[in-house]
Amino acid sequence: MIGFIYNFLDNIIGVSEDTTTGVYRLLDLDKKDSILFLYRHWYVVVLFYGLLALLTIFVLRKQVAAINTYKCLNMEAIADIWVNQAQLDIDYCQAAIGIAAGESYDTTNCPKQFDPKAENQQASGLWQLTHGDGKGESYDQAKTVWNKYMSNNEYGCCSTWAESSSIINGIGQDLISKKKLQTHRFCSANWTGAETDIKYYENKLKKVEQYEKKNAENICKKAALSITRCSRNSSRTVRT
Repeated sequence: MIGFIYNFLDNIIGVSEDTTTGVYRLLDLDKKDSILFLYRHWYVVVLFYGLLALLTIFVLRKQVAAINTYKCLNMEAIADIWVNQAQLDIDYCQAAIGIAAGESYDTTNCPKQFDPKAENQQASGLWQLTHGDGKGESYDQAKTVWNKYMSNNEYGCCSTWAESSSIINGIGQDLISKKKLQTHRFCSANWTGAETDIKYYENKLKKVEQYEKKNAENICKKAALSITRCSRNSSRTVRT
């Protein structure tokens, strides 16, 4: 092997004429100030790639930050969203948790928790809304559920097309007055889990309650009490 290397070195005569000619030509062009811009102003190239590297780092940091801020939720958070943030009817709080239990609980991104960004084909969000309605903030999703999907809106459970669909029971709606249910309700037309299994959402809610070792109805009552306390504190502030 060593002998081969020595023989190889002996056969190297020197730098080729093409190489030396190329070097001298570059030097000659430089003297005439006719060399290409990028070769003369190498620092521009360095600056360009430096800025490109900084931009790449910035984009990657934003993506990592988005992953880190992915917030999974528990039943108390859902109750807070429904009652406090969206300020919707407390009587439907338990049902809202029950529907979310069947639609966005225990996903890949949020094991044993509620996923506010859950996606399934064309539906998304805590309550799996279509038409892109489930891609916003959680409280906006809740408001859309109330105003669009539970009401007499063209997509709602109280509209003409959904009149024949059944009210989803077993998740607290059986405790709501008939008068209220005429204007807002969770129904099988919009949340289809109950079409194949009438106790689908009821069983899903029980599963969440068992895992969190808490009762959805009590959690909603607690959320309602927090509103009462806030109202009292506000009234005291006004008096003083």
